[in-house]
Amino acid sequence: MSEPLVLFEDDSFKRLLPLTYTRHPAELLIGGLSNLERARMLRRDVYLLGRGYLKAYVREEYGLSLLSSGDEAASEIRGDRVIGVNAMLNAGVTSLRRLVGELESMGDAVLVSGGRVVGFSLRASMLEGVSAFDGGFAAEARRRGARVVEVSGWRLIGAPWDLVYSIGERVCEDAHAVEAAEAVEANRGEEGVYLLGKADIEEGVYFDTEGGPIVIEDGARIRYGTIVEGPAWIKGRAEVLSAKVREDSVIGYRCKVGVEIEMSVMDCFSNAAHHGFIGHSYVGRWVNIGAQTTFSDLKNTYGTVKISVNGVLMDSGKVKLGPFVADYAKLSIGSLVYCGRWVGCASHIYRLVDRDIPSFVIWAPEGAFELDFGEAVEIHRRMFARRDRTFSRAHEEVLRRVFEETRGEREGFGAVRARYRPGG
Repeated sequence: MSEPLVLFEDDSFKRLLPLTYTRHPAELLIGGLSNLERARMLRRDVYLLGRGYLKAYVREEYGLSLLSSGDEAASEIRGDRVIGVNAMLNAGVTSLRRLVGELESMGDAVLVSGGRVVGFSLRASMLEGVSAFDGGFAAEARRRGARVVEVSGWRLIGAPWDLVYSIGERVCEDAHAVEAAEAVEANRGEEGVYLLGKADIEEGVYFDTEGGPIVIEDGARIRYGTIVEGPAWIKGRAEVLSAKVREDSVIGYRCKVGVEIEMSVMDCFSNAAHHGFIGHSYVGRWVNIGAQTTFSDLKNTYGTVKISVNGVLMDSGKVKLGPFVADYAKLSIGSLVYCGRWVGCASHIYRLVDRDIPSFVIWAPEGAFELDFGEAVEIHRRMFARRDRTFSRAHEEVLRRVFEETRGEREGFGAVRARYRPGG
């Protein structure tokens, strides 16, 4: 019987805040798949290890156990040995399978790279007392008799732009690892268009695979006039409405897209159904983007884009980098968002975004207002219902935790605690 697999978060999830406030990093789309999806393809018991406030949400959303400490892992995981992989591993499913195989053959060992833990193979009892999976964990494992091996061939997501600049590589690797039902002939290019089930592809759709493969999951619908350039991944039940899906793009499950999108991820249940542009960006879940909204991904100076990473302004080294939009955000019609900016969780945008917008902020011509928590809950009950989903108590409690944790950000931003009324 295969050893259970634990996808653990390390402290680096903070480098992706506010995107990771509402979920475990194993849920992020790194290319067309999340690492949770990849792990489940290995057909073994999978656990998540991370922040305790996500426990009920993970159980409800995925039917999985989220463990909040090494003690919980040692007591709850069945089996004598545990294989652990960093949830921010930047690798496709074939590489993940190879890494897990290597770990299984190593006995008690911890793999580290650049001070971060890539993975481990340990007896379950060796996880007792562990509270963080960082360099200190590796040192403690060594004291308990494990080998600590420095490796160079494995990469981890370490900054927001890694999510964008890994898309094409991950799509190309995973497209050849998944089991396609059939392939559609491309209009241009030698790579394949792979169907993972049945999709509704209308006449007049143009597939260009010169740059890489295209994967279309079960239940997706692609309307006439759409151009899809590979590498690209369109997930299940997504609707692509005569859009231009440029290279290195991912359209998430149940998304509705009519914009031009380039080198970007639009995560699940989000909408950008009308004309606009999304470039070199990551858009979270349950986001609505109004018509004519445009993301900038290039400075007038052609200089590299700076972006805040866990509160520290960093030079990305990238000439092209768009904004990042956290889960539950709403951008009204005609919104313009500067490159390298953050739009926080559950924020509402009604004006030019030329600075980072904290979570639960209404950014309006009249100023910044705090979005009432009860109103945020009611909005998402309605939004979930439109997708035949339920905004449950577990979702609400995660959102409440984020609301409380980000209160100081709103106060520092000057958001007013008053009901916003458009036009005064």
